[in-house]
Amino acid sequence: MMEINTVHQEISNNKCLSGCRPKNCVLSYESGKRIVHMLKNVNELLTRREHFGSVDIAYKLPPKPVDEMPSVETVGLDLMLNQVWNSIEDENIGIIGLYGMGGAGKTTLMKRIHNEFGKRNLHFDVVLWVVVSRDCDINRIMNDIRNRLEIDDNFWNRSSQNQKVARIYQVLKQKKICIHGRRSMEKFGTRNGGNVKNRN
Repeated sequence: MMEINTVHQEISNNKCLSGCRPKNCVLSYESGKRIVHMLKNVNELLTRREHFGSVDIAYKLPPKPVDEMPSVETVGLDLMLNQVWNSIEDENIGIIGLYGMGGAGKTTLMKRIHNEFGKRNLHFDVVLWVVVSRDCDINRIMNDIRNRLEIDDNFWNRSSQNQKVARIYQVLKQKKICIHGRRSMEKFGTRNGGNVKNRN
């Protein structure tokens, strides 16, 4: 796949006159030869596949560590963001709690922190965003987590709740994870949020 991207980039960079003609004919010829060679390899693999029946040659890529959350530009949260981020980087801290009155900016701050995981290099395998509301639907929460972890639909649909919990646990214990949990407690007029880190 990397070789395909490299050739594609070379071809894109080698165009002039609005893509009608290559800048360097020799480079264009060499790229063409590499493409023909790659196509030959692909056809050979497809031919070999017939000998293995229904076995797939390629495996699905793992999920991205972070699914970016939509957020708005903020003013005045940088100091708090840096304080929380320092705690996230501290190996001795496993749980970080954010609490306060509704409208104070906790969810906005958590979204910014969540999105920072995609920009900063902390090597978490997966970063989860989980919302737990007052009427807590455990099946919805588990389903959200398993979708993010890409646990197979067939397994999920035929499994008991205990089997589902065990499968989520098995997947998570093998990964370096960060869970952003947002708990909504409208009944009491507060909303709480926090981060849980697992550094396996």
